[in-house]
Amino acid sequence: LDYVRTVKLIGNEMDMTKVDLGSVLPSAMVMSVSVTGSTTSGEPLSNQDLELTTLACDEVLKLNQIKHEVLLPYVSSQISTIAPNVSALIGSGTAALVLGIAGGLSALSKIP
Repeated sequence: LDYVRTVKLIGNEMDMTKVDLGSVLPSAMVMSVSVTGSTTSGEPLSNQDLELTTLACDEVLKLNQIKHEVLLPYVSSQISTIAPNVSALIGSGTAALVLGIAGGLSALSKIP
């Protein structure tokens, strides 16, 4: 998501000193992106490509918002049925995240 926010913020700006990346990136990454952007000899996107890129960034951010508003609460509410022991140990929200990272209950059971 940092990448999407950064792309949206930079847009077609060729002078990286005019872009305040501190609002979307940690300071170490701001320096890296600024140096890379300043030394790259890229060309600005056409207006149509920039508009499509901005729309794609908006869609990704909207999907992430929906994930946090709808999907995670639903999974958290169902996790106590799917994995009651894990849910009791670490909480339903964390258990849902662990199951997602592990790749499911079967994959989690195989992790030592």
